[in-house]
Formats: sequence, C-alpha cells, structure tokens
Amino acid sequence: ITPGNAHTVGQLLSDCLPAFRNGTLKRSCWDHYGSDPRLLCPLVEPTHCLQSPIIPFILATSLPDRSPQADNWRTTLFQLPLRQANTLLVWLELEQFEQNGNLTHGLPVPIYMLGAYMHTYNELVTELLAQDTSWLGMGLTLLLFLLFLGTCNLWLPLLAVIGIGWSLLIAYAVYTQLFNIPRFPLINLMAIVLAIGLGADDLLIYFQVWTFSKHKVSTSNLQPNHPDFTDRICQCPFTLKRPKNEVNSPLSDSGDLVQSPSTDHNSTSTSDIADRLRFTIYHAVPSMVLTTVSTVLGLLVNLFSSIVAVKRFALFSTLVVTSNLLFVLTTAPLFFMICDSCCASTELCCCISPLHTNRHSFSPDSFMFSSWFATLIRRGRWIISVGFVVSFSVTFYLLFGERRFGLSQVGSQSASFLRPFHPFETFVNQQSEWFWAERELHQWANLIQVHIVWGITPADNRSFWTYSDADQYNPARWIPDSHLNLTSDEARHWLYWFCDTQLKNMPYLLQTNWFEHRPGSLSWFDPILLNQQIHSPVWCPLGHYPNSLDNYIFARACSLPNSKCCTNGSRLDSENAPAYQYIQCLIEWVSQESYQLPRESLGSGFRFAIAPSSSTNGNEPVGLVLTVVTNLTLFTPYVELHRGLDVLTQWFRRIIVTAPFSLSRAHLVMPNLVNFEVTTNVAEYLPWSILSAIVMASFLVLLSCRNLLLCLISLFNLVGCLMMAVLLLATLDKWTLGVVEGLVLSLASGLAIDPCLHLAQTISRIQKIHACCESGGGSGHVLQQALSMLNPAVVGSTWSTGLAGLCMLSCQLLCYHQIGVFLTTLMACSWLICYIAFASNLACLDDLLRRVRR
Repeated sequence: ITPGNAHTVGQLLSDCLPAFRNGTLKRSCWDHYGSDPRLLCPLVEPTHCLQSPIIPFILATSLPDRSPQADNWRTTLFQLPLRQANTLLVWLELEQFEQNGNLTHGLPVPIYMLGAYMHTYNELVTELLAQDTSWLGMGLTLLLFLLFLGTCNLWLPLLAVIGIGWSLLIAYAVYTQLFNIPRFPLINLMAIVLAIGLGADDLLIYFQVWTFSKHKVSTSNLQPNHPDFTDRICQCPFTLKRPKNEVNSPLSDSGDLVQSPSTDHNSTSTSDIADRLRFTIYHAVPSMVLTTVSTVLGLLVNLFSSIVAVKRFALFSTLVVTSNLLFVLTTAPLFFMICDSCCASTELCCCISPLHTNRHSFSPDSFMFSSWFATLIRRGRWIISVGFVVSFSVTFYLLFGERRFGLSQVGSQSASFLRPFHPFETFVNQQSEWFWAERELHQWANLIQVHIVWGITPADNRSFWTYSDADQYNPARWIPDSHLNLTSDEARHWLYWFCDTQLKNMPYLLQTNWFEHRPGSLSWFDPILLNQQIHSPVWCPLGHYPNSLDNYIFARACSLPNSKCCTNGSRLDSENAPAYQYIQCLIEWVSQESYQLPRESLGSGFRFAIAPSSSTNGNEPVGLVLTVVTNLTLFTPYVELHRGLDVLTQWFRRIIVTAPFSLSRAHLVMPNLVNFEVTTNVAEYLPWSILSAIVMASFLVLLSCRNLLLCLISLFNLVGCLMMAVLLLATLDKWTLGVVEGLVLSLASGLAIDPCLHLAQTISRIQKIHACCESGGGSGHVLQQALSMLNPAVVGSTWSTGLAGLCMLSCQLLCYHQIGVFLTTLMACSWLICYIAFASNLACLDDLLRRVRR
C-alpha cells in the first residue's frame, strides 16, 4: 500500500461521510441481485461513493463520524470475534505486547491502544487485585523500616506486624463467624491499607510517652540545688489533703507523681518502671482511646448509607481498628517493661533501643530537636495563622463558589473498579461515542424503562446482615395491596382516561425520530433486537392500543362462540358493564390474546394470583403494570438524568392525585438505574455523614479537654483541613463524587482530628498541673512543653499512615489507588493544619487575650 493509495481512500471517505450522515448512503443501496446502486440510491452525492458496499461499513464502524476530515484519520475501531472464556488471556497478552513495544513490531507506523473493551471486566478486576497485593507488602515493609529508623528498636516493628495481622484475623473472624455475614465485598480490602496505616499509630504514641516518662521521672530525682528542681517539686494543695492510700493509688493524678522528688536515689529500677508505667498509662491511654473512638465514629457514620457494601466496609474497618487498640492496650505495657528490663541488663544484649542509656542527660537529642521545632512554631505563629486563614478563604471559594468537587458527568464512573485512564474505562466513558454504530447500539440498548405499578409492593426481607449476591437472581417476594380494586366503575373510568390521554403525553416518552436512526444503514443493524419496545414504547391493556381489551371486544369478540365479551350480539361496554361481566371478559381476552400480548419481561399487563383461563371464574386481577420506554439513557449525564426523573416524578404525582382511593397507591419503578441510585444515595448521605463526623470529632475534643475555646479552634482547623484535602484530591487526582470517594470522605474527620485531640488533651493536662503550682509557666510555656512532648509521636503516627497510602498510588484498582492517595493527602493536611496551624492559632489567640487583659 503506497501513500498515494492511502490518500485516495482518505479523500473518498471524506467525500462520502456527509452522504452517510444524512442517511442517503446506506447498506441497502446494494442488493443481492446485482442492481445498479445508482438506481437504488439516486440521491447519493458524489456518485463514486457507490463504487463499493464496504464504504458504509467503514464509515459506520471504523471511522469516527465526528472527525472533521477523513484524510486525517488517526483513530479506528478494531473488533475481534472472541470466545468470552478466552478474552482475559487475549487482553493480558495484548497489554503485555504493547508495554514491551512489540504490538507494532515490523510496522512503519506505530499503533497505540487508546481504549478497549472485552466482556471480562470482573475477571480483570480479580487479576488486578492479585497484582496490587504486592503494593500492600511494599507499604508494610516501608512502614516497618521507617518505624525501626525512627525508634531504633528492633522489636517494635515486629510487634506492629503482629498487631496488624492479629487485628485483621480477629476482625475477619468476628465478621464471618460471629456476625455470619455471607459476603466479603471488594472494598473491604481497603481496610487492609487502613490497618497498615493506623497499625503503628497507637504503638508510636505509647512508645513516645514511655520514652518521655524516663526523662520526666529522672528529672524528678534531681538534687535540690539543681536549677530545674524548683520547677519540679511543687505539689497541688488538694493533693496534700488526700489520704495516703489515695495518693499512692495507681489511679491518682500522674502530675503528683511527676512533680514529686524521689527520696531514695538508690532505690531499685522496679519503682522507676512502675512510676513510668503510671505516667504512660495516664497520658497515652486516653489519647489512644480518643483517637480510636474518633476513627470509629468516622467509620460508623457510613451506616447512614443504604449501600450494603459501604455498610459492610464500615463494620469490618471498625472491627479492625478496635482490635488493634485492644492489642496495643494488652501487649504494649508488658512489651516495653520487658524490653526496658532486658536492655538494662549488662549481661543481655537483646535489643537496640534508646530506652536504655547510661547518660544522665536531661535533654536527649530527640527532645532537643522536638523543642527546637516547637520553638519554631511559636515564633512563626502569626505567619502560619495568617497563611491558614488565607488558604481557608481561597479553598472555601474554590469548593463552594466554583464547585471544583462534584458529581461525575458519567454515571458509570460512580461504581467503577478501574482507574479512569484504564483502556476499559476510557472506551466505555469516552470512545464508544466516537463511532456511529457503537453510539447507536449503546443508545438503543440503554434506554430507561419506567414501570407504573398498581397493587403489588416488593417485600425485601434481605438486610445488611443477610444480603448475598445470589439474592439478586432469586424472584422477589410481593405483597398484594388489599385496597386495590381494578374492576370497580370509578377505577375503570380513571384507567381509560389515564391510558388514552395522559399516558401518551408523558414527559420524555420515546419518539422514533429522537435518534438519528436510519433504517437500512447496515443490514444487520436492527434496534428491535436490542430493545423490543422501541416500535411501541407505550402500551396499555385498556384504551385505544393494538391488541388491547377494547380492540379485542370491537374486532373479535362477537365472531367467537359463547364469548363473554359479546352478549346477545352486542359488544360489551367495558367501562360501564357490571364488575362480574367485566372480569369474565377480561379473563377471556387474556386467554385468547396471550400470544399477542407483551411478554412478562416487558412489563405491561394485568397480574393475576392464579393463571387466568377461560374456565376460571372470580379470578380478579391483583395488579397492573404499565411499562413505558423513555428517551433518557443510562449514559445521560447525572445532572440531566436527575432533572428528567424529577420531571417524571412530578408528572406522576399530579396524575395520581386524581385517581380514586383504590388506585391511589401506585408507584414508579425504574430497576435499571443502579449506578444512578448509587450516586444519588452517596450525594444524599455524604453531607450529613461528614457533618455528623465533624460534630462528633469536635465533641471528643471538648470531652477530652473540657475547654470550649480549644474545641472551637479545633473545629475551625478540622473544617479547613477537610476542605484543603478535598480540593487537592479534586485538583491533583481528578476526584469526583462516587462510592469510594464518599466512603473515605466520611472517614476523613475521624482521622484528621487525631493531632488536635493529642495536643488539646496534653495542653489541658499541663495547664491543670501548672494551675496548681506556685511557679508555673505561662501559656506559651505550656504550648512549648506540649509540642516538645508530642512532636515525635504525632509526626510518626501521621506520616506512617501517609506513607502507607503513598505505596498504593500505583495500584491499578481504583479503590486501592483512592484509599492510598486519600491517606497521603489527608495526613499531610492533618499534620499541617490540625497540628502546626492548630498550635499556631492557639498561640496567636493567647497573645490576643493577653493584650485584651492589659
């Protein structure tokens, strides 16, 4: 093939494309008898478009009909006839060939697969799930390595691994055995990422407080002439009045223990370990419990959703997080005491740990760095706070003014398992509209049907606990309406009026000329094979419709012997006849015309409790279903589809108000709007779930510190953190509102509030201690001490979660990738806004309050 040949074909297709678009050039221009195509299609211009019957096939299936010029033909559609059992292997081989560069080996022009689709979606998701599991292992390995570098403890990463595995096993056992839930949905696997990210948080908090307790307890044993001694020996007045056994009780205030000097400098290390254990439990356990409760509340707000998979993810993740907390509470105290005792022995060298040191230094390097970082935050508090306020305002405008984050324009993306740039998703959401045949096939096959149902209500006894995939293939149970009467005079009058006048004027009723359908464009293109109601989009058994009851009475009844629809040679008046005669005629009509009536799958028709026959008497209809085909499709953008369904619902409500009481309980059913209903549910419950999670997280801050001012500032920072995270996700990762997005955003408040909880609780405790001391420092000193104590723990717990998500960014499964980018983005925003900016705002507010008091 020479370039001249290619140019000639391109010019030919460019000339013939307008004729194909206006419907004159079609496959029927060529018949089986060898007739001259110019005689069969005389309107085709130019006439050389009739030189080959292949031309309309190329224009319909292979050439994008929306391209301006066919001579710039750069994209084509290639179809392979494959057995469905072999499609996954073929796709994986094609993908491997393209990645290796062998797909176009030996061709002078490179070829790239912009999109593809094969009927192997579920199998491909399973294959990618196995491949993406390696990223989980990589994330866990990185987390353990960084945990070892940060703590210099060889056994702490091992304890973290045991805790993660134990949490997942216990949660799965409770989920499957105790709760006996029959199905484990795919998105539950996101809880593994969550477990890896959160598994080391509580351990890091406990480790940091335990390490800090060594410094605190050692400084309490200073000599009286030490400069720090005066700050360490003050005791609260109410402490001295308490009984001796209460003061020595393990439940007594740890401030008494920390501030009390040791009278016996040669006491054994056992008492020091006990003192440190009391200090650690007093300071670490409340923080661990509160952060776990905040995470659990963020998960449980997803129970507001009606999506079963979302509820089950919330339950399973709650079990994982709770199991991890129980593991840390039961094992961490024993582990650290054993590790400390082991490292204190000169005969054993069982660990590498900073818990043991022979230096009597009151400012170890880690605490010096933490103190320096706290000083940096204090000195730059005004710059940080002003920057936070500005970024808060800009983020608020971009999210709510310009609406940078919203619903997906393509409804199928709301429940997708593959990333948007995957060839399967690219073809379905974009490229299927490029080619005439594909576009027509998709539009005709995905028309939305509306069922108007009387007398029958679905009785769904499935629940969140018992639902399984097999249930969708079982016939649904139905509850008859005891108030229904389809044979009364007023009911018949209203139904005839509704079918003859109102039903034919229903909004969005399918019109045959709504699509650019050209009969005969392709000999095999018959829309009736895709949707059997295209030629009769609306049909009612009553009124002026083909094969209706009235049609039967008028055309056939009196020609049949002993017809119940014809008495004494006169046709039965179906609107005014007695009820018993009407029922007999109705049963006769169903028996005689059953082969011409719409099939059960198409919907329209009466429903009987017993199969009607000519010999059945007294068998009244128990239901009526009218099926109408609309010109709305499943590929209509969500906003337009929502608007159209609202119009249909309002029209039906206006009509049904005029119905008699026996027909007033009708309802609309649209069973093929699965993705639309999923997106609608997410859009409805997400604002309330996020608001509930924010309120509960702020209440936890108030409960922990009992300071309304700290609670309000943490609320302000939490809202700013969430808005910044959502804006970054929508801008950098192109997020739109879907199932996974709504799920993780509901969880965001419970995860982001953790630094605020730690800092607020620590500040509250230090303020309580300083309020009892005669020489206590000011608010700035309190904030400095709280930041110095919390910096390693907060940084370690926050970024360990973020790094666990960072390893999932390259996953091909959308849910894995989204939980990864969510954890990375949210933890970065949480550390910057809910910790650094929160501390800066507290310091600035303290400056303002002191100026007001002056």
